[in-house]
Amino acid sequence: MDELRRSEPEAGLALLAALLTTALVATLVWALSVQNLIQWRLLQGVEAQLYSRILAQNGIEFARGLLPLVDVDELLSGADGSFSGTDLAEWRNPLPFSQARRMDPESWTPGRDDGLPSRGGDQLLPNGYPDPGGGRFYVRFSNNPEEPAHQDRDGVVLVRSMGVAPLKLRNPFLASTRNNVTLIESRLLQETAFRLRSALTLAGDDGNFQWAGSQFLLDGGHREPAVRLLSLGGDGLGTEFLQNLSPAQAGRVRGAGPEPSLTDSTAAYRDDPRHRSLFQAVFWRHFQDHLPALSADTGIVHLPEGGTLSGSVSGVVIARGNLILQGDVQLRGILLHLGGGGVILKDRAQIVGGLWLSNLSVDGETIRGGSLSLHLSDMASVRYDADAIRLGLRSFPPTQLGWRLLFPEMKL
Repeated sequence: MDELRRSEPEAGLALLAALLTTALVATLVWALSVQNLIQWRLLQGVEAQLYSRILAQNGIEFARGLLPLVDVDELLSGADGSFSGTDLAEWRNPLPFSQARRMDPESWTPGRDDGLPSRGGDQLLPNGYPDPGGGRFYVRFSNNPEEPAHQDRDGVVLVRSMGVAPLKLRNPFLASTRNNVTLIESRLLQETAFRLRSALTLAGDDGNFQWAGSQFLLDGGHREPAVRLLSLGGDGLGTEFLQNLSPAQAGRVRGAGPEPSLTDSTAAYRDDPRHRSLFQAVFWRHFQDHLPALSADTGIVHLPEGGTLSGSVSGVVIARGNLILQGDVQLRGILLHLGGGGVILKDRAQIVGGLWLSNLSVDGETIRGGSLSLHLSDMASVRYDADAIRLGLRSFPPTQLGWRLLFPEMKL
C-alpha cells in the first residue's frame, strides 16, 4: 500500500513530463512549418521580383532595336500624332506604379499613347508584350529633360521599361497587390551625326577634285544643295572644289540655289545638336575605336584599306584608302570615306543617298583637317535621297548613355 502511494506522484510527474515533451515537440514542429512557409513565400516573392526585372530588361532591348527604325518625333507623339502633355505625375512611365501592382494585365489598356512603341501610325504593343511565363513588359519613350517634351533635336531619348510579374502567392494583408513590378530607365542616343543633308559633304582643309566629261552628276534635289562644305581650315576647300569645273560641268552640280549648287554649312553644323559632335574629338575617338566591332555586329561594310566596290549595296559603307566605284555598281545609303586616299566614281556607278568625304585627325582635344580627293567621270552620279540615308542610319545601333532602376519613392 505504501509502495502504491509512492508511485502515484512519480506517475504524475512522468505524465507531466510526457505532456511537456509532446507540447515542446509540437511547438518545434509548428515553428519549423511556419519558418518553411515564410521561406517559401519569400522564395516565391524573390522569383517574381527576378522575373519582373528580366522582363523590364527585355523591354529595354526591344526599345534599342526599335529606335533606329522610327522617327523619334512621331514616336514621342504616339500613333495618333498628338502629344498629350506632361501634366500627369508619372507621364514618363508606361503606367503608374500603383496601377501596375494591382491591375489585371489581360484587361488593361493605356489611357494615352504618347511614347508607346509605334511605327507608321500603328501601335506595336497596345497591351504590352505578353511573355509565355505569364508576365508582361511595357515600354514608353520620352524626350530627354534638356529639350521640349514633344520635339527631339539631339537624338537623345529616355526609355522606361516596366516588367510586371504576377505573384503566385498573394499577401493576405495586401490583398489588392497581385503583381511584382520593376521599372528600368535607359538613356539612349540614336546616332544622327551622319544624317547627311546633301549629295556630297566635304569635311577637311583642302582638296584635289577632278572632273571628266559632262555626264556625271551631283544632285541635291529641289530642297538641298548638291554640296555642303565643313571647313576646318579657312576658305580654300570651296575654291578648290570650283576651280576645275568648266561652265558645262557646273550645271552637273545642281540642287537648291544657283549652279553649281554649293554652300558652306560649317557654322550651321556647329550650332545644330544633331551634327555638332562632328567637331568634337571625343566623338571621333569613340567612333574609330568601336568601328571594327560595329561593322562586325551590324552588317556595315568596312573597307579599312579601300579597294573596288562592285554589285549592289544597301546600308552603310565606311572606307579609308583609295576606293573605286565603277561599272554598274549602285550604293543605296551612305558612303563614309575617312581619308587616307580618295574616292573615284566612273562608268555608271551610282550613290543614291549621300557621300561623306573627310580626312580628319585628332590631336588631343583638337580636330585637324587634311586634304580630300574626289574623281568623278563618265555617267557616275551621287543623288541625294533622304529615305536612303535614313535606311543607312538604321545600321547604327543606339548608344546607351545611362541606366538606372526606378522606385516609387523617387521623383518619377
